[in-house]
Amino acid sequence: MIDGQPDSFDVDPLWDQQGNHESYQERAVRPHHDFGFAASQFTGGDPGEIGGFIFRDRQPAYYADRVGQWTLDSVLQASGKLVFRSAGADSAVLLGWFHGERKRNKQTADHEISQTDYLGILIEGPSRVGHYFRAAYSTAAGTHDAPTFEGTKQSRPVVLPGDSIHHWTVHYDPKAAHSRGQIAVSLDGMEHFLDLREESKREGHPLTGSVCSIFSRVATMWNCIWTMSRTRSNPGR
Repeated sequence: MIDGQPDSFDVDPLWDQQGNHESYQERAVRPHHDFGFAASQFTGGDPGEIGGFIFRDRQPAYYADRVGQWTLDSVLQASGKLVFRSAGADSAVLLGWFHGERKRNKQTADHEISQTDYLGILIEGPSRVGHYFRAAYSTAAGTHDAPTFEGTKQSRPVVLPGDSIHHWTVHYDPKAAHSRGQIAVSLDGMEHFLDLREESKREGHPLTGSVCSIFSRVATMWNCIWTMSRTRSNPGR
């Protein structure tokens, strides 16, 4: 019934129409990656940033610099700016240090076998919250931790998609937390800490991959630029 007049639609009423039979080609179909260096300026300043589009995939995917061999007895530091432009539900990326060979040789999805040998920042859902920006690590033996503390006073900060420029830091101190090791992460001045578990240092292999790497977990799009420093606390290893 429209304006008091019945219409059974048993024949085409010949209404006015425009654009209602168009088709569009999906640009990003899994598997699809497009991230690395770009001459963009999302974070301000001169052109030149790292980021892009990252999709969940079984094959290794990362953009990283080789920094030599570092272990869980090494001091690690990095900082920079980030623009989290858009993200899919339950998407994620990891930002930090990892074991290059173990990453390259991994041929299974993370939901089947978790990635090992990394330390840094995990940007991940759940989608009901947004994307937590939180400290994370995993040893060679698979001991890992990346708590959100959702619903508590310790809840990790949430970064929302948009054009805002965020400032971040990550600092790993192997002597903190009674020498178990501690990761300190901050986002726009909000800092939180993650103490490594008692057995983690014994299980850790050298992190031969990179400082401030980006490697994929699930689809997301973002850009960032950073400065970094690192100090070897055990030059004999």
